[in-house]
Amino acid sequence: MADLLDKFARKKGHPLRPEAWRIVRCGYKIAKPKWCSSEDYSEIQRYTRRATIYNRTEAISWLQRQKSLESLGQSIEEIRLLNNIHETVKDENVRKLLLEGLKIPCVMFPLQDAFTSFYINILSIFHQKVFPEFSVMQQSDVSESDYGGYAIHPSMQAVIFGLEKSIHYHVGEIILSSKSIIEVGHLEMSGGYAHKDLPRSTWDGCCKLPIGNSYMLEEIGERFREASTETFSKLSVFSIHTYANRIELWRMHVPSCGVLQYERTHKTVVPICFEEERKCFFDFVIVLWDLMCWLLEVAEVIYKLQEEHNDSDTNVSNLSGILPSHPFTPQKEKHKKGITATYADSDPVSFLRDSIKSW
Repeated sequence: MADLLDKFARKKGHPLRPEAWRIVRCGYKIAKPKWCSSEDYSEIQRYTRRATIYNRTEAISWLQRQKSLESLGQSIEEIRLLNNIHETVKDENVRKLLLEGLKIPCVMFPLQDAFTSFYINILSIFHQKVFPEFSVMQQSDVSESDYGGYAIHPSMQAVIFGLEKSIHYHVGEIILSSKSIIEVGHLEMSGGYAHKDLPRSTWDGCCKLPIGNSYMLEEIGERFREASTETFSKLSVFSIHTYANRIELWRMHVPSCGVLQYERTHKTVVPICFEEERKCFFDFVIVLWDLMCWLLEVAEVIYKLQEEHNDSDTNVSNLSGILPSHPFTPQKEKHKKGITATYADSDPVSFLRDSIKSW
């Protein structure tokens, strides 16, 4: 694969196309690159990650059937009340009498799975901040800062809630001030909600997002240079991108020596209207849920890399050569021309504004 990438990288074309950086761009609804055969690309796609949740629980289906924001809010409160009763009232007969007195349907309670609880948490945030008629998110021409403040950042903070011992989410561009902090992902918002800025999102997508992820992997490899290649191959870094009314989740890892795989795992609408987009909300929450689960995996891999590095006494880098070298440093004004044509075969993506970190 590395030889094929190098062969096409030498051909005339834009210097920021993926093969020039030994990046295999693949995943959900990503077109086959020209350098790869259909058979090989099908094999690559077989092992890309996808959404891990497909079926709605009874509680989620019940919430999605609500016809108004008022009934939705009441249903959320009923769920919370029922679960509090289940946790605090241990006598089954007393519990049954309480439920009969409250006249609340309880066939789906208590909540048994973590995803449903997470779904309700995100739904509560949107019910309070995004869906109401007089919310900023219901106005025309929603700015990037309002979009982030009302919808995206609260969602990301919910992803990290309870994980702060190992993972932090920082809003805004920051400089890493400690060697104990490792960057494992970032978020780029290409404008406000429903804003369409193709040049910006395409530039961000072809340069900042994938190349930024490659620098993350390089930094981690240098930090734990005496760790094993086997453990390093299990490491992933992530990017979240919002543009227009969409959100995407991308993952980068090292499938083989000298090659980076950059795969889109999720793409969906960011819903701002409950009545019209209730079905989209389920897919939106899955993006956040899978990101949370995968970040926990990343934290475990980093702990393992650190242990292997600290236990080694050879002072020799085991990770030398596992990552491709950078052909040059991208410059926006110099290299932005022709980017749209280079990536015209698939949707644009984007990069660095806020960071998810783990140590």
